[in-house]
Amino acid sequence: MDRNKVEIELLKKDPGKLLLNYQPVVWTIVRNYLSKGMVRYREQKDLVQEINKKLLERMPRIQAQYNYSSKLRTYFSVIIRN
Repeated sequence: MDRNKVEIELLKKDPGKLLLNYQPVVWTIVRNYLSKGMVRYREQKDLVQEINKKLLERMPRIQAQYNYSSKLRTYFSVIIRN
């Protein structure tokens, strides 16, 4: 089974595990903001926690709105960046 299919199954059945799997993506995006001066170094852990909290709160909406037209990782990356 390819990675995207596995991630879609996690989105449906175990979104908490999916979020754990996406932590490297979250950290990469936060570090990108750090390198651009948009986030201070000492704020990055707080920002990651805030992103995770919001993702968990929005998970039912994400599950309902994901339309399979792009890879789930791409879709999540856009949500995280926004």
